[in-house]
Formats: sequence, C-alpha cells, structure tokens
Amino acid sequence: MAKTFISASISTGNTIEAGHVTQSSDAFTGTEAYDITISGSLNIIGAPISNFTASRASFTNGIQSFTSTASIADLIVDPRGDILKAGNTTTTPGLCYFLSGSNFIEANLGASSTVSGSMNNLLGIAVGTNSGTDGMLVKGFCNHNLNTGQAEVGKRFYVDSNGRFSGTPNSDPTLVRIAGYTIEGNGKIYFNPQHTNL
Repeated sequence: MAKTFISASISTGNTIEAGHVTQSSDAFTGTEAYDITISGSLNIIGAPISNFTASRASFTNGIQSFTSTASIADLIVDPRGDILKAGNTTTTPGLCYFLSGSNFIEANLGASSTVSGSMNNLLGIAVGTNSGTDGMLVKGFCNHNLNTGQAEVGKRFYVDSNGRFSGTPNSDPTLVRIAGYTIEGNGKIYFNPQHTNL
C-alpha cells in the first residue's frame, strides 16, 4: 500500500528531522510508493513527459484539457487529442489518411480503389512525416492551415480528394463522410470523423 506524507511533527519551533526530508526524496525519486494529492494546478514546463499514466482519472466539473503529444519538432499541426502511432507509412503533415491493413493511405474520393476504404475505415490526420514515429490524430483538435475548402466556424466539413477536406458534401451521397467541425477561422478544427459514410 502506498504511503502518505506525514507532516504532523513539522511545526514552528521544532527541529526538522532527516525523515521529513527523506520522505519527499523517496516519493519524488520513486524509491518508495507515495500517494500524492495536488490541490490547484500542476504546470510542467520545458521538458517532455514520458511514462506518464493515469488510473481512474476524474476531471473537475467535467473539464478536460487536451495537451499535444506530438513527437515532431515542427508542430504545424499541433495535435491535441488521441494520437495513434502505427505502421511505418510516409505521410504529409496535415493531410487525412485511412488505415488499411498496416498502412495509412491518403483519403481520396476520386480513386475507385480507395473509395470504400476512405469512407469506412479509421481516419487520421498526419501529425508528421511517419505514421509510426509521429503518429496520426484520430480524434481531437488541431491546426489545419494546409487544407482548403474548410467550412465556416461552427460548421461541419467532409472528407474530400487528395487527403483534404471540403465544407461542401460530395455530390455522390454514398461517398459523404463527416470529418469534423471548424472551431476557429484561423484553421483550428475539431476532428471527429463519422464512423461510416452517411
């Protein structure tokens, strides 16, 4: 069972014992297991977080803040949400792909060989140049200035040709798939693809 900090004997006029310092050292270096409760905010600045796990997490007032988990230096896409790292596909940051087998294929309405996949398979926006190293945003928020034809703020947009989106549905209703919503006029979108075509 994890320990908790004991501060009852720390008070003005009393001597700080080695044990008071040791418990902090043990807790934050992983020497001993401690339950740590933080009241307020925890801000981690200037370094990547690795091996971070959360069990039975809860969010005050139902609010959750997405933080970028991208591994690439150039955060042009700046993904915030669920990122899947799979396969070893060379990708173009910002374009939309669908997963087929172990590869990501550029979503495209114009090629009959890829229509069924792009309309029914898992979709993802390329975070960087490799699907396995940089990952694919499968749901969440990102910058999408590389795309054209975005819908106006608050409106939904659709999968279109060449890995891009359009604010106008395709003329063939069997190919229409909602990809998400524009949330700001400067290219910020909420990517939440419909599971299948309409």
